[in-house]
Amino acid sequence: MMTGEEYKRQFVHIFMGLWSLYPLFLTKNQALCVPPIMAILVVFFWRPNGLWKKGFEFMAREEDYRYGILVGPLIYIVAIELCVFIFPVHISAMCIGIMALGDGFSTIIGKNFGRHKHWIDRNKTIEGSLGFFATSFLYALLILSFISPVENFSYILKIALVGSISGMLVETLPFENTRENQKLFSRIILDDNFFVPVVSSIFMYLASL
Repeated sequence: MMTGEEYKRQFVHIFMGLWSLYPLFLTKNQALCVPPIMAILVVFFWRPNGLWKKGFEFMAREEDYRYGILVGPLIYIVAIELCVFIFPVHISAMCIGIMALGDGFSTIIGKNFGRHKHWIDRNKTIEGSLGFFATSFLYALLILSFISPVENFSYILKIALVGSISGMLVETLPFENTRENQKLFSRIILDDNFFVPVVSSIFMYLASL
């Protein structure tokens, strides 16, 4: 079972994914300016001894104290900037939400109801992966129903399925095994929170062609 602290981290994780919808309300150039602004806040203000120390303490995990920076939000920021730059707006608005909701609920479901270890990563469960798929698929299906450039249910269904399945498969990879003694750049790039949105965006984009 999860502790209250673990629940708090996962709900922060889930909530952070919802702000990825912001590109829908801005021009592309404006949307590209948002992640660098957020990066400045993380790097210079949300620090152990920064101006917003309480914010750091609320979100921080053990490794964040080691790096002296909120690694998780920084990974979000880098992934969002890359996806907004490369992909159409309805794809980039999907990818972080798929990762945030899918990953957050997969942890909650896996730790509370997981009974069958995953064959790819024994620290994860089949139930958790199914939770990832279900929540990310429903999220994608709902949001795409409003923002899809093609008003066709089969198109929307295809994009939602491809995004949630590819995200689920990437999330099962054992990224945790690479984290020991990593430099900050490697820690940001070699993480499911980076690869899930990027890879799911690639597959959703290919499926949309």
